[in-house]
Amino acid sequence: MITFLKRKNQEQALKFMDLEDKLAALRQAKETEREKLEAQLTTLKEDSQRALDQAAMENKMLQAQLDALENFKQNKEKLENDLKTKDEMIEQLKKEHEELVYNLEKKSVLDKDRYILSLSVTMTYYNHLFIG
Repeated sequence: MITFLKRKNQEQALKFMDLEDKLAALRQAKETEREKLEAQLTTLKEDSQRALDQAAMENKMLQAQLDALENFKQNKEKLENDLKTKDEMIEQLKKEHEELVYNLEKKSVLDKDRYILSLSVTMTYYNHLFIG
């Protein structure tokens, strides 16, 4: 019976040692898996940070382009308004010029008619005076 108990005790001790070896192996596997996952996590964090930095840089570039386009649009609108104002001024000056030319031509015709009439009256006067 003592032999039996010793054998049972030995078997239990072997099982216990086997279980301790399995536990140590599981702990080692767990530690290896943890280190592997931590390395993956670090890699993912670095990749995410790089992607975030790149997106931020692209965002800044796009914002700068957007600002430049907005500035261009404002300048374009200002120039278009200036052009419209100048076109209106040109049209007004053309009208004034045409009116001035018309008035000068009218005055010229009237002056010419007055001169001709005056000359005619003078000629008639001298004709009656000397001929008549």
